[in-house]
Amino acid sequence: MALTKWQPPLPRQLLDGESRVTWLELFFDLIYVAALIQLGDRLAGDVSITGVLRFTGAFVILWWTWTGTTAFMNRFAVDDVPHRFLMFVQMFAVGQFAIIAATAETDRARWLPLAYIAARIPLLIMYLRVRTSLPETRPLVDLYLRSFAGSLVLWAGSLLVPTPARYWIWALAL
Repeated sequence: MALTKWQPPLPRQLLDGESRVTWLELFFDLIYVAALIQLGDRLAGDVSITGVLRFTGAFVILWWTWTGTTAFMNRFAVDDVPHRFLMFVQMFAVGQFAIIAATAETDRARWLPLAYIAARIPLLIMYLRVRTSLPETRPLVDLYLRSFAGSLVLWAGSLLVPTPARYWIWALAL
């Protein structure tokens, strides 16, 4: 697909021929690899039970953001300027997430939810674009929109709760 100013998302199965991975998708994956390296470096510096639990929690959150966008990209084909912009916003948020998760001096309990929210909002917008362009997908897309929006409300609400209880809200939100 050629880059255009705007094009509606299409279901991947409607594309003629074999679907190929774009350079943007490869770069997107590379951002996640860099984030995992940051988390691994943090774990290498703290291999205690607490360090392993921190790594596992951050890994699950990171993996969840990756799978959400990857599932979207596997279902729908779109390569226009708004989509690329949303992908870059998400990549920037994931980079921030990696820095926050890997830095000892950061108040991770406050900044990780904000980075997660910033990484998920572009995915919500991508699904809203699909909803308006492909009415036949609305039942499934509405389910995703409700669950992602509800999750973001929980993540935002966790900022109002003291730190030990906050982690339980994060688990529920995932």
